[in-house]
Amino acid sequence: MKSASTFLVLLLLLPRAVFAGDIKLEADRQFDQCMRETKKDREQCSFGGCGNIVGACYERQLGTISAATEPLTKRLSSGRCAQAAASAASDIDSLDSRLKSLPPLDNTWNGYEVQVEMALLKHKVMSAIAKECRSNP
Repeated sequence: MKSASTFLVLLLLLPRAVFAGDIKLEADRQFDQCMRETKKDREQCSFGGCGNIVGACYERQLGTISAATEPLTKRLSSGRCAQAAASAASDIDSLDSRLKSLPPLDNTWNGYEVQVEMALLKHKVMSAIAKECRSNP
C-alpha cells in the first residue's frame, strides 16, 4: 500500500515537474543548442538511423538534469532524510523504467519527453526533500 501512495504522490507532482526551475531552463537550452548544432546533419541525413541524431539531443537534455540531480541524491544519502530520499528515488526510477518500456513510449519521441519529465520530477522531489531536511533538523 505504501508503494501505491508514493505512486499517487508522484503522479500528482509530475505536472509540477515542468516548473522545476532553472534546471528545466538549462536542460531545454542544452536540447535547443544540440538541435541547432545538428541541424545540417538532420537535414542531410539519408540513412535509417537519422532519428539517432535527435535522440542524442534528448540524451544531452537528460544528462543535464541528471548532472544536477546526482549531487542532491548523494548529499541526501546519509542523515535523517536518507531513507525518504532513497525510497523516492527508487520509486521514480522504477516508474520511469516501466513507462519507457511501454510499447507506445518505447523508443519514441514521446517516450523521450516522458523520460525528461520523469528526470525533472526526480530533481524536484530530491530538491524538496533537501529543502525540508534543512528547514526541519
